[in-house]
Amino acid sequence: MSWLTRYATSAALAEAILDAGGEIRGDSAVLYHMTDPEIAEKIVREQEMFGEEDGIFFSTKPFGQGGYGDAAVRTLVPLRLLEIDDDFGDELHLRMPVRPGDRISVRAEGVV
Repeated sequence: MSWLTRYATSAALAEAILDAGGEIRGDSAVLYHMTDPEIAEKIVREQEMFGEEDGIFFSTKPFGQGGYGDAAVRTLVPLRLLEIDDDFGDELHLRMPVRPGDRISVRAEGVV
């Protein structure tokens, strides 16, 4: 993928995130990962997530559609690593493709 294509894709993704009420900081999206409280604290402490499926999933809202856990980890995820998984109009679910078992470094700001 060329730099221009990647930039255009990231710019379009950023626009979709903003349209859904999300937040963009530089080249990253502020997203929320729902999980159990103990796992959420571990993600923040270790700044690392573990791929259990073929992707790590995020939302533009901390407690929106879903119900994937009782805690939301606020993260900064580079746009280039994301794809839209579902669009609810006022909320997007995004996926970072990974292989099961992958450990991924993240910028986790805290549990909300």
